[in-house]
Amino acid sequence: MAGTSVTDDVKPRQRRSSLDLLPPNMSELRLVLLGNNWSERSSVANFILEENVFSSQREPDNCEKVRGKLKKEFVLINTPNLLHSNTSDMQMREHVEHCACLSKPGPHVFLLVLDSEDFTEEHRLRLCTVLEILGDQSFARSLILISGKNYRSQIPLKDIIRKCSYRYLMMENLEMEELLTRLRQTQTQVEIIMKEKEEENLRREHKDMTRKITELKGENERERKLRANEQTEKDKCINKEREERKRQREEDEKRWKKQKETLREECRKKVETSEKKAHLEREQREAAERKLEQCRKEIKKSQDAWDKEKKELWEQRHQDLKQHLEVEKTRSIKLHEEFYRRRKTWISSCFILTSLSLSLLFYIFHLREQKL
Repeated sequence: MAGTSVTDDVKPRQRRSSLDLLPPNMSELRLVLLGNNWSERSSVANFILEENVFSSQREPDNCEKVRGKLKKEFVLINTPNLLHSNTSDMQMREHVEHCACLSKPGPHVFLLVLDSEDFTEEHRLRLCTVLEILGDQSFARSLILISGKNYRSQIPLKDIIRKCSYRYLMMENLEMEELLTRLRQTQTQVEIIMKEKEEENLRREHKDMTRKITELKGENERERKLRANEQTEKDKCINKEREERKRQREEDEKRWKKQKETLREECRKKVETSEKKAHLEREQREAAERKLEQCRKEIKKSQDAWDKEKKELWEQRHQDLKQHLEVEKTRSIKLHEEFYRRRKTWISSCFILTSLSLSLLFYIFHLREQKL
């Protein structure tokens, strides 16, 4: 990625360019943003969501959860500034518990947005505390985004990079494709580690069972050889003593067989319990997926009903407006006609008054001439 450099003491892991590393049976990818700069975390969150959801100026009082979709659905949880000294230990634990509640059944990747210019030893200690509270696999689930250029000289930041197995990217010229690739690689690596750990536990249990059975067989074999040697040394003993030893040997063999059957039964029960647990988890996951699908259908149904209601409302308003315009048009025509009628009446009245005035003037003028 542009902006990422390799040093002798900080070497990022080799990356692939695939965008389809998320396991197909996973319904969503849950991301948790942590860091020492709210503005940087808001920018990264908006970059992932491809819209301005978080304000870089307003820092929230609690964790905020937003859903989105990039190839697969994902949940993004942005946290307040947990690394600052003005946040008490009690407030930090409350925020962490709230974050864990929002990301149930658990986050997949912790995206650590760290400002190299302002990342101190105190920030490192508080970040380690937060990740330890969130789980013993938190560092294995973390991917670091670094802003700034002097991260090579920052010992606290280099320690965090080492704890996260050198999974980091530079925010300068960061591209969505590469960020998605690294997120999915981190999740895939975590799944592989968890699967290997589970397989190692099963192998260890099987190895312990095999060792116990081998020890029991060895003890039984040693006892059998000891009894055979004693039988050889006491060939001249009476038949009663010989029969007693024979009976004792048979009882020991029965006891060994019983112990062997008991161990086999315990092993079988553990296998059945593991299978039942896996089956129950699969049923729970399928039930959750069915519930999610039902919720989507209900939301779509509600949206369709709302769209229909909105369409009917707009049509009704259109009809009302049309009727109102018709009424106003009719009223305007009537006013126009009334205006012309009154204008015609006024003109006729003016003409009559003018004629009468002229007649009166003419009469007065005529009388005046007669007097003269």
